[in-house]
Amino acid sequence: MLSPAQVRSRLADAAAAALRAEPSTLAVAEGWLSSVSARELLRIDSYARQFRYDGPTMGKAQNWTAQVLDRPFPAVAALASMHQDGFVRGRAVAVLARSREPLSDRALAVRVTDHVGVVHEAAIHEVLRRATPEQATRIVPLLNRIEQRGRGSDVLSRYLHALIAAHLDTAAG
Repeated sequence: MLSPAQVRSRLADAAAAALRAEPSTLAVAEGWLSSVSARELLRIDSYARQFRYDGPTMGKAQNWTAQVLDRPFPAVAALASMHQDGFVRGRAVAVLARSREPLSDRALAVRVTDHVGVVHEAAIHEVLRRATPEQATRIVPLLNRIEQRGRGSDVLSRYLHALIAAHLDTAAG
């Protein structure tokens, strides 16, 4: 497990790479965010959004433009979804909703805990639509962790119902 300073350093490096469109650094960031446990990903998200006197870990909100978010690297929107600024997170969730990359499943699941209502609801809506077994293996561990929290704690049961319904429809069809 990385220390808070190490997490913030990796996030800052990955955010800078996202803004500069550096494929190799973004590939490393994607691998990192895809491989950590659900608990660790929620911890990373928390460190990304913490207020820091030296500035936001993920850089200034105005640097995360639509052009940056539309870059063809899955890690860009995932990183933006952890930005301290709710507007950036909201735009990132919209990009993640259009993505079918595995990392987008995990990033959207994290955002069901968002305190910004629009971001929270958009993330829930999209997570509930992702009901394949492969998507469930990425989403359920996060929702299981989130169930122990306040915001988003009801999403696991809703997701499991959506998953069952999707597969009952498939089996009956």
